Amino acid sequence: MYFMHDNMRYYNWIVTPSCEIIMAMIETKRCRIREFTHKDVDDIHDIATTPGFVFYSLDGSEEKSREFIERAIALAHEKPRRTHFKMAVECQTQPGRCIGYVAFDALDGIQPDIGYLVHPKWQGKGIATEAMRGLMVYLLAQRPDILDIGLTVHPDNIASRRVAEKLSFREVGHKSFETLRGVEPRIIYETHRRRVLSCN
Repeated sequence: MYFMHDNMRYYNWIVTPSCEIIMAMIETKRCRIREFTHKDVDDIHDIATTPGFVFYSLDGSEEKSREFIERAIALAHEKPRRTHFKMAVECQTQPGRCIGYVAFDALDGIQPDIGYLVHPKWQGKGIATEAMRGLMVYLLAQRPDILDIGLTVHPDNIASRRVAEKLSFREVGHKSFETLRGVEPRIIYETHRRRVLSCN
C-alpha cells in the first residue's frame, strides 16, 4: 500500500487484515526511513564507536550493536499489535547505508515517546529533524488516538535539543535515569499531535 502526505511518500509493506502496520518505509526529500536488517550492524557499530560521539543506548561493543539491531528487527514483528517503531535512516544519495535511526515507542502507552540519532558526519544538516518528522507524521496519520508525545534528552546534547525544538517539543521538566554509564540527567520534553502536524 502506498500514499503521499506533504511531499513524503509512505509505503506499508505488510498490513494485517485489520489494517495494522507491520512493516513500512518512508521517503522524505532527502531520507529513506526503513526497517532495520542484519546488514546494518556494521553501520550502527561505526556510529557507536565514532571518537567523541556518545551513543547513549550502546557501549561501543559489537555485541551491543548486534543486540540493538536484533531488538529493532524483533519489534517490527511485534504481536498482536505493533507498538514500537525503531527504524534505520538512509540518505537518498547513499542508498543502503544506515546513517542513524528514528524511533517512536510505546504507541499504546499513556504517552508514547520518540528517539533519534544521526552519524556525526551528517549532523547539522537537518537530517534528524526531517527523518523524525517523517516517522511522526506517518504514525500520527495511522493512529489518531495518539495525542501527547514525550522525549528525553541529555542536557549536554545540544544538537538533540535543537532537533526537539524544531519538532515542536517544549521543555517540561528534568529527571535522572539509570543508563549504561550510570545515573544520568535528562531534560523532559513534550508535544501534542496538533503542534506536530501544524509544522508540516
